[in-house]
Amino acid sequence: MTYAYIIACYLGPRRIPCVNYINNPFYYIQKHLEFLKTHKIPKLDLILIMLNSISKSDLVNVLDMVKSYNPIDYKHDGIINVINNYTDIKYALLIEDDYLPCNENVFENFRKRMDNDTFYVCQFWTDHAAMSNGMIDLAKAKEIYSKAGRVFMLSGGEDYRFLDLNQRCFLNLVRFKYKLIGLNEEFKHTFSSVREGGVMVYGNGETEILTPII
Repeated sequence: MTYAYIIACYLGPRRIPCVNYINNPFYYIQKHLEFLKTHKIPKLDLILIMLNSISKSDLVNVLDMVKSYNPIDYKHDGIINVINNYTDIKYALLIEDDYLPCNENVFENFRKRMDNDTFYVCQFWTDHAAMSNGMIDLAKAKEIYSKAGRVFMLSGGEDYRFLDLNQRCFLNLVRFKYKLIGLNEEFKHTFSSVREGGVMVYGNGETEILTPII
């Protein structure tokens, strides 16, 4: 059993400005690469960087950054390729680029909540994946894809209305069959917000599993 680390990268304007990101749109990607270089994650076989940009210069910049880090296997193609061609990888951690794992045990903390009935273990769950970083079972993802032609229910819009809708509805294709749970009780979860002084904290735990890059 091995893992994939999939980073969802956004290179456009952000609702919550970060000086480092404004000065360098690849800042968050660089932080992930630094983490992966300095932390040995057991059974990690694949690192997937997913870009929202189709700019050739953006791709070249990311590939140049990757070359300086001693990668395991870095790819920039889509998650469908992973579920079809990396059949030896059991679970994938999906993480937004502006969040970072707190330590190398991040995969095991998600995996131990997986069972035969669960498709997705997310960071924080309410009536939807309110903090949608989390782990998916790739065999179940392949099953959904073979039936529906896709895994996630996503709109093509780019403004905040569509982004909010996607976060609430992207798991609709799997909810009818599999469980979707969160790590609400085990950990505390910090959320960067345009309200509440910039930070909101959820969950009942004392330690974090993932933390926003502020």
